[in-house]
Amino acid sequence: MITRWWVRPLAIRALWRLLSFCIFVAVGGKPIVGAARWDDGYYLTILRQGYRPFPAYGAFQQTEFFPLLPWTTRVVQALVRSETVAVHIVVSAASLAAVLLIYTIARRYRDEATALLAVAVLLGSPGSIFLWLFFSEGIYIALSAGALLAAESRRPLLAAALGAGVAMCRPLGVLIVVPLLLAQAERRPRAERRRVDCTTATAFVPVVGLLVVMAAQWRQAGDPFAYPKVSALWGRHNSLPITPLVERLQEMFVLRLFNGVILADWLCMVVVLAMGAYSLRARFSCALPAAILIADKLRGRQRLTLVVLILSLTFLEVQIASAWHGGLYVG
Repeated sequence: MITRWWVRPLAIRALWRLLSFCIFVAVGGKPIVGAARWDDGYYLTILRQGYRPFPAYGAFQQTEFFPLLPWTTRVVQALVRSETVAVHIVVSAASLAAVLLIYTIARRYRDEATALLAVAVLLGSPGSIFLWLFFSEGIYIALSAGALLAAESRRPLLAAALGAGVAMCRPLGVLIVVPLLLAQAERRPRAERRRVDCTTATAFVPVVGLLVVMAAQWRQAGDPFAYPKVSALWGRHNSLPITPLVERLQEMFVLRLFNGVILADWLCMVVVLAMGAYSLRARFSCALPAAILIADKLRGRQRLTLVVLILSLTFLEVQIASAWHGGLYVG
């Protein structure tokens, strides 16, 4: 009997979901989607009233967050007639799509073993906590992977549409234009890579997604540039990728704020920087998701390496879950 292609990645996802649930319960938390602890509260506000001013937030309005997740949930809510059910459906569907699309891309570029390992890396990474909360990470990963897969399959219009969705998920989502261009270039003969045509132009469609967000904020909040203004009030600014790592080192060794949460934060950033460094050295598409690049690097390694990786990720997962339910911001 031939096993269907989607069984193994979904089995890994089911195991991850069970382990995550156990970890959350073990640290004393209540793993309930839509509990509105942090950013999910702002997404719920957008779901309920859009970008219209919410007095309780003061200067820190929900224009800091992009709307595709709550907009999608609103459509589902119109069908199921329940906000809670709609939230669970969208979050679950987004995480499932993210897993299957990452698996599909990795299997196309490498092999089955690398694809399964990529899924394990995606779900085992500390940020996977957001894949089953009302955050935009799940739908962002799913749409990004779908756009890259469509571009690689020479379906520029589908890639453009999904890329526009990516731009409506997160502020930096519009940068999906770059990997879409890279994906298009890699599928062309070398002699034609400098030619600009209609297919090339479709890679810039995600900019339209950003314009839609600006239009919605203009109509409901009265300012098309509400996002950058509110973001500045939140203290968020552009910086070098290594800046957060330096700041955490200062906390640990200068301010002597050494604890498991800061250590976990520091280790997470080291992993992210390592993935970025390796992606620059990868011999295949630099547009690939980081989970696939890491899986390709780990493929064929000794079991001890994988055991150390699993134990490290488990430690980080426990620390982040503890911090989350201890009232600390995790983001």
